[in-house]
Amino acid sequence: PHLFTTNTNIIHAMRRLAPFLSLTLLSHPCIIVMEGILLAKRELSFLAKSYIANVSFLALGFYALSKFYNFSALACAWGCLIGFQVTRILLFGSKLYLIKWKEYEERT
Repeated sequence: PHLFTTNTNIIHAMRRLAPFLSLTLLSHPCIIVMEGILLAKRELSFLAKSYIANVSFLALGFYALSKFYNFSALACAWGCLIGFQVTRILLFGSKLYLIKWKEYEERT
C-alpha cells in the first residue's frame, strides 16, 4: 500500500474506492470494442445521441449522489463512471444486437 504514497488518508480513500475502480476498468475493454464496431458500421447518429443522453444522466447521477446520499466527490465520480459504463454496455449491446438481427432477417 505504500508504493505511491505513505499518506494514510489517501490509502484509506483508495481502499474504499478500489471496488468502483475495478468494475470500471473491467468493463472498459468490452465497451471500447462495441464502440469501435458501431463506428465501423457508421452509426454516428446513434453514438452522438447516446452520449448526449448518457452524459445528462451522468450529471444528474453525480448531483443526486452528492446531494441526497452525501457521497464524497471522489466516490460520486467513480460511482457515476460505473453507471456511465453500464449504460454504454446496455445501449451499445442493444444496438449491435438489433443490427445483427436486421442483417439476419435480410439474409433469410
